[in-house]
Amino acid sequence: MKFLVLFLFSIQALAAGNAPVIWGPNASAQLLTPHLRITGTAPTVTANCGTSPVVSGNDSIGSLNVGTGGTATTCTLTFNVTWTNAPVCVVVGVGAAFSGYVSTTTSTLVITGSSAFAASQVVAWECEGY
Repeated sequence: MKFLVLFLFSIQALAAGNAPVIWGPNASAQLLTPHLRITGTAPTVTANCGTSPVVSGNDSIGSLNVGTGGTATTCTLTFNVTWTNAPVCVVVGVGAAFSGYVSTTTSTLVITGSSAFAASQVVAWECEGY
């Protein structure tokens, strides 16, 4: 039923020439035909991640530049808003392959590489709640 209501809302908004806005506990999303833009505040680095890491994006989608890299193999990000359930997240390398895995709780995203992060290595994530 929720999907049907959302679908009808989206069709109505598009027919009226407006982009529908979807609000949730972790971010808002706006359909900008043909792109979906999700807004919100970037998670914070709470452990490891190299020296001077840079985080961009929000709890649902974003990227991490590990800075100097070096010895860290695990990076912990804390979400700005706690999810109802631990989200399902996917992490990929940007500009270079990333070998590793992710684990989540309702409040954290932990990115673990199979070896130490390289200097300025960038990984991107996308998380979906349920």
